[in-house]
Amino acid sequence: MENIGKEIKIIATYARVSTARQEEEQTIKTQIDAMNDFIKDKGYEVVQVYEDEGWSGDTLERPQLDQLRLDAQKKMWDAVL
Repeated sequence: MENIGKEIKIIATYARVSTARQEEEQTIKTQIDAMNDFIKDKGYEVVQVYEDEGWSGDTLERPQLDQLRLDAQKKMWDAVL
């Protein structure tokens, strides 16, 4: 693991909701707000945001998660929250 002993500063974030009810209740906004509070507290710099809204838990298809995985191979950040 390349990040062992390295201070994490540059990150990406990923949030998702999978049901209409979660979408109505704005749980993705709640996730993002919680992440933003954590990010601010830690002094991280967010270089990429990924959000999958409304993708069923019945399928593994999540376009933004797939993109996150591809981007991770490029080592665009230190960690994902």
